[in-house]
Order: sequence, then C-alpha cells, then structure tokens
Amino acid sequence: MRLRPLLLGAALILAACQPGNRVAAVPPPPPAPLPTAPGLEPVAGTWAVDRATALYAAPTAGSAVIARMGPGQPVTVLGRARGTDWIAVSTGSGTAYVRLHLLRLRDDTNTNRGPVVMPRPADQSGPAVRAAPRGRIDAAPLPAS
Repeated sequence: MRLRPLLLGAALILAACQPGNRVAAVPPPPPAPLPTAPGLEPVAGTWAVDRATALYAAPTAGSAVIARMGPGQPVTVLGRARGTDWIAVSTGSGTAYVRLHLLRLRDDTNTNRGPVVMPRPADQSGPAVRAAPRGRIDAAPLPAS
C-alpha cells in the first residue's frame, strides 16, 4: 500500500520535468534609443537649471545669448554636443545651448533608456588615486610550466 503513493508521486514529478511542458523565456526587448539630432550624444533624465544662466545660439561662449533662465526651471534636453560639455536644449523658437555644470538632474526615471550624464562637481573634488610604492610589493614570478 505504501508503494502505490510513492510510485504515483514519482510519476507526477517525472511528468512535470519533461521538456515539452516548459515555456521558453522571452528576453525583454532592447531599450529604445533616445532620439537625438545629428552631432549630439544622447542624454537621458529630467533636467533643470541649477543657477541663473544664459542660453546660447551655438555651443561656444562667444555666440549670441538668445534667452536667460532662472534656477529650478525645467529644460528639455536634446543631447550633448559631441566632445564638449555643452548641452542642447529645446526652446520655444528652436535649439539653444547651455553648459553642463549649470544643469542638475531632477530625477533619473529614464536610466533604462540610455546613458545618464552626471554633472561634474563644481570644485573638481573626488578621490585621490595614488600609485603603489615601488619595492613594497612582494611578488615572485610564476614557475614555468
């Protein structure tokens, strides 16, 4: 009598382990790339002006100032000018440029859509990296095999 429930349990386990009963896992779709204009690197996230700043017509300090924004005002970031720290933002009449260190990230809810560019600290602070002193590392060469 004891053998019958044991055989029934073993048959159920074997039936559940058959490969035909398994559902194949479907990988999630890749994140959609952020739309950017030519010459701009994608930037994700919701950004705001950190302190009062001017918006320029081109990504250079010598270009014309086309608008001014106060601290805390949200901006629509279009992308980062390649090889620079200038961020292209959308204005009512087109595109303007502002330096990255004058913006702050309001939230990072869009981090799964692409890279998030974080502003550099104003004082350039960070951890100091020092090389290991010579002669203090005790290491022996590996024996030849």
